Amino acid sequence: KLESGDAEPPFRYVLADEVQDFSDSQLRLLRALAPEAENDLFLVGDPHQRIYGNRSSMGRCGIAIVGRSRRLRVNYRTTAQIGNWAVALLQGLNFDDLDEGEDNLNGYHAIRNGLKPDVHRFAKNSQEEKYIVKTIQGWLEEPGVQPSHICLTTRNRKELSNRYEPLLKQSNIPVVRLDKDTPESELPDGVRIGTMHRMKGLEFPRVLMAGYTSSPAGSSNDHPDQASKEDREQRERSLVYVAATRARDVL
Repeated sequence: KLESGDAEPPFRYVLADEVQDFSDSQLRLLRALAPEAENDLFLVGDPHQRIYGNRSSMGRCGIAIVGRSRRLRVNYRTTAQIGNWAVALLQGLNFDDLDEGEDNLNGYHAIRNGLKPDVHRFAKNSQEEKYIVKTIQGWLEEPGVQPSHICLTTRNRKELSNRYEPLLKQSNIPVVRLDKDTPESELPDGVRIGTMHRMKGLEFPRVLMAGYTSSPAGSSNDHPDQASKEDREQRERSLVYVAATRARDVL
């Protein structure tokens, strides 16, 4: 009804974040919610953080951004070292600009410096688990570090529930599971744990990414063709990029 003119747009202004994950129908709804006028829409999106597979075009959905858009290049959250490490995960991939053009991270920079991400590889689960407990316990002994300053994230819920959550609880580390309904500010004190998808929109002083493998997209048998395999790998790399850039100071 909104698109056909049978109903009046209910709003004067519309603001939306994370629009890189919106579908065509969702973008058309945004356009229809307010009449076309100056400053009618304020939309923010980053194609490098696209983790759900939607590849919609603003122009195709009736949202004119040519001459009205601006690229945000300054990273106020993470350190330059964390940002550079995360950006390197996306090297060699092609990203659109949300309007059927191409985008890149040229000129992207952070305003703070800090420690380089600490990367470890383990031959056995038990070795990784020992390192995780030792690292978190060490962080908690540092002055000023609260359990809520730390977040452990992994790829899927099963590993989180069956492996990492019991591991921390057995080590007497207070744990708070991130869920979809409770805002971070309302959660009790405790080390946050959640999937990489749940990390979207959050940030923590210290992040530990556990259970990461070199082939998160699965084997070639999991994909019907090369295009779907490449699309899945791009989304997986973007997911790790999102998780890594939730860390403000230590990764």
